Amino acid sequence: ANLFVAAFIGSPAMNLVEGTIADGHVELAGLRIPLDPKKRPARSGRAIVGIRPEDFEDARYAETGGWELDVEVAVVEELGAEAHVIFAVDAAPVEAEDLRAAHDDHEADSRLLADDQRALFTARVDARTAARPGSMLRLSVNSGAFHFFDAETGASLAAPAGERELQPV
Repeated sequence: ANLFVAAFIGSPAMNLVEGTIADGHVELAGLRIPLDPKKRPARSGRAIVGIRPEDFEDARYAETGGWELDVEVAVVEELGAEAHVIFAVDAAPVEAEDLRAAHDDHEADSRLLADDQRALFTARVDARTAARPGSMLRLSVNSGAFHFFDAETGASLAAPAGERELQPV
C-alpha cells in the first residue's frame, strides 16, 4: 500500500533504493534495468524502488531468465533450505522518517557493515550457492516484481486495483 508498510512486510525486509524511471527502464545504483511494460509505473521520474529478497536468485540456479548483475558478497547466512546473501549497491540507503522504526529492529545487523555508506541488499538464494564473503556472485533478478513508491509521499505507484491485470497463480 505504501513505503511504510513495505518496510515491514516480509523477512528479510524489502530492499529499498532511490531510482529514476524513464524510457521503459529504471536507473538505480548505477544500473539501467529494463522494465516489463505491463508492470511498470505509469509515470516517470524519481521513485523509491523496492525489491524483495526472493526476487533475486543465484544465476546458476535461476529457473527463468532474469536481468543479471554481479555483486560482491559481504555476508552469507546459511539457513538450511536457503541462504541469505548480503551485498552493497552503489546507492545511498533510503532515509525516510517513516522507515526509521523499521530499521531500528535491524540495527544490530547494520553495525556489521556500518562503515559502508552504501545501501545493503539481501538476496534469498538457493542453499547450493557457492557465495562466500569477499567473492563475486552473479545474481538473476526478476525486474517484473519490482515495487515503486513516490519518493516524496511514500505512496505506492502501482496501478489502482481496478486497472491491475490479474496474474495467474
